[in-house]
Order: sequence, then C-alpha cells, then structure tokens
Amino acid sequence: MGKQERRAYLEAIRVREGSKWVRKHSKPVTPAQRLLDHPDTPEMTKEKLTMQIKMLNPFDIQKRIQRKLKLIFKLLR
Repeated sequence: MGKQERRAYLEAIRVREGSKWVRKHSKPVTPAQRLLDHPDTPEMTKEKLTMQIKMLNPFDIQKRIQRKLKLIFKLLR
C-alpha cells in the first residue's frame, strides 16, 4: 500500500470529534459473510457457501477438534 493509498484509507475510517481523531470501524463479520456481501462473488459460489454455513454444527466441530488434539498430544508423548 502506497503512501497516498494509506492516507485515503485512514481518512475514510478516521473522524475528527473536537480536538481528537476517532477511528470508526465497521461491525465485525466472518470471512464467509464478507464473501457473501462482495459484489464480485458469483451467485453459484454464494449459494454453495450458504449451504455450507447452514450445515455447520459448532458442537460437532468442537468435538472433532478435541479428538484431533488428543491424538496430537498422544503422539507427542
């Protein structure tokens, strides 16, 4: 990022309130949501991603992670 690009970026997120500069941040979103919101993402990709998101089960993912971590720690001993 060049000096001019950085200055333009900072001016877009900084706002002057009185004598202070305050940064305004967008609300946090997941990488998947960024892809869904991006105008250049093809509709087919958006549909596939939406289906994958609907199929995710956080409890199942946590269980699989714990199993894999136990295996890794077992191998390290």
